[in-house]
Amino acid sequence: MSNYLTGLNVSPEEIAAILDPMADKINADAAAKAAAQKNRPKYDGKKPAAKAKKNAPMPLNSLTPGSKAHSEWIATYGKTHNPDGTPK
Repeated sequence: MSNYLTGLNVSPEEIAAILDPMADKINADAAAKAAAQKNRPKYDGKKPAAKAKKNAPMPLNSLTPGSKAHSEWIATYGKTHNPDGTPK
């Protein structure tokens, strides 16, 4: 092969000598990825365990009335908890 910039000739054997070690590394990487994929845990379709909820919410009187946190507290705990945070 002739390099158009320098006019040097490089034989196919020389090209192969340069590229073959690179191809071996690429193939080894692909084999390692395939092995890792094969050994990964399988998804069995079950949902993960639910995270534990807080034992009790913070008291409503510690939040500023009209704030977003106050409104979220009422929406989340208003029916099930007293304003002091104890269950109804």
